[in-house]
Amino acid sequence: MNKAEELITALSTKFKDIRKHLAKGATEKQIKTIEETTNLQLPQTLKDLLKIVNGGGEQAEESFGILGYFFIGCNQILKEINRFRENENQHETYGLYQTGMIKNTLYNPKRIPFATDCSGQYLCIDYDPDENGVYGQIIYLPCGISDFASVIATNFDAYIDFLITAIHSNLLGFEDERVEWGEEDWEEWRTKKNSSMDLLHVYFYRNWKGDWTDLADAYNEKRK
Repeated sequence: MNKAEELITALSTKFKDIRKHLAKGATEKQIKTIEETTNLQLPQTLKDLLKIVNGGGEQAEESFGILGYFFIGCNQILKEINRFRENENQHETYGLYQTGMIKNTLYNPKRIPFATDCSGQYLCIDYDPDENGVYGQIIYLPCGISDFASVIATNFDAYIDFLITAIHSNLLGFEDERVEWGEEDWEEWRTKKNSSMDLLHVYFYRNWKGDWTDLADAYNEKRK
């Protein structure tokens, strides 16, 4: 079992029907388009995850909205990369939580955004780190609020490992709105349910700091 499957399996221990509500996976061609456009190789685990669930479909702005920060699909990744390219070197970050690890530029087409809060903040794979950074490191990149950019994981696999551990340890909390449904709600669900999550509100919410500094601190400790 690869790490992407491990993640979905971990999620299914909290929400057993999750696989029924995932969007169709990406094709090899869609993934290859990202690599050809950026001239960068995506981590195998990200490719495996995209093949399982390619965001959430067009109506959901291609976001797999179940992890606090939403994994986004191939089309949206390309849109964000194009925006990064159009605004390259035009803006600096609000600040850097770790000096010398992230270049102080807000938009960089050598960063692959793979998750977002849908309000301007991203998690990115950083293929252009500063001199003390690591190629392929995972960074929190706030573009819409005054937070510090920070490194939170060595690579994409390490970030997925963190999520899996967080799920099993309940650091990543779970809430199912159906426990508060009345008979009318259930009747609507039985009548209208389909492959989307339009009528089903299930949340995996984060129990770590919103600015990710606690994860950045943990990462710094590992690097010592």
